[in-house]
Amino acid sequence: MTKKLVVFDMDGTLITGNTWEDFNAALGVTDEQDLSLYKAFQNNVITYKEWLDELQALYKLETNKHSKSQVLEYLTQYELVTGTVEAVQELNKAGHDTLLLTGSFQMTANAVAFELGINEALATTRCRFDDEGYLSHLESAGNERQAKVTILMTYCDEHDIDLADCVVVGDGGNMLGLFELVENGVAFETSTEEVRAAAKHTIQSLTELPDVLTKL
Repeated sequence: MTKKLVVFDMDGTLITGNTWEDFNAALGVTDEQDLSLYKAFQNNVITYKEWLDELQALYKLETNKHSKSQVLEYLTQYELVTGTVEAVQELNKAGHDTLLLTGSFQMTANAVAFELGINEALATTRCRFDDEGYLSHLESAGNERQAKVTILMTYCDEHDIDLADCVVVGDGGNMLGLFELVENGVAFETSTEEVRAAAKHTIQSLTELPDVLTKL
């Protein structure tokens, strides 16, 4: 068995639910507004930047104040997917390196990685706060699918890791770029047909992941 860098998606992979949806709801965005912007982006009516800009306009942060502690609370109301703790523990015992790479929020990623014992966490979205400690804006690395590819390539270059030694695990459409980048992509049986087709391996749950790695 060769030592691998195991790269995890977060929402739907390590934790249940959708962090973006929960965050938007906490900041006053309705389900209808959220879905409308998502569909507009998916249909190429707006760019990712325009999507984020329109979301932030709906937040009305000039008058709708949210402290750092409140934002942290919004972003850490997650539940771990069943079997996640045991799967990560097995990978760590086997000597693999682990990385959480998400299109969600850095604050959530940090909390999840710490709880699970994942070596490092990187996210495409960061919350920024003003001098009084209130949320002022979101800082984004851009389109999640493209940003994840750039982030992983940079990470591997900085840590002298060959992309051939990476195993990427995730369930969503923003994983497609990573599945194209690395040889060993791992999707779930509940993922869409497109995502499953792009991955080399398909598992039912994370409890199967250690066995997949023993065969690589």
